[in-house]
Amino acid sequence: MPFLSFREYLVLTGSPDFGVHDPFQPDQGWVTPILQSTKVLQTIQKTMESDIPHMVASLQSNHIHLMNAMLGHLAQAPIPTLSVNSLCREWSVGKEKLYDLLQALERTGVLHVVR
Repeated sequence: MPFLSFREYLVLTGSPDFGVHDPFQPDQGWVTPILQSTKVLQTIQKTMESDIPHMVASLQSNHIHLMNAMLGHLAQAPIPTLSVNSLCREWSVGKEKLYDLLQALERTGVLHVVR
């Protein structure tokens, strides 16, 4: 059996067809409709609440809010980037903790950091 594209997988699993979108038009991206899917959101939330606390020492509720904010920003941004300094200032968290959170999101597969 040949490998399936992501679009073919979505069609076979009964997910809604998102149609053809221009990736250079930020209001027509495919990430936002997929993230609006209840099942995907529940999986991400469950991962952040049960898997990540075992990976990051002294995780607090504001860290979960910070991860939600980062994912929301990245999902809606036309060019997904994070400003570490401004996030640290805005959320009153150190750079080391922010990098720990990003690494935990990457290890769980929720996020892929391009270096």
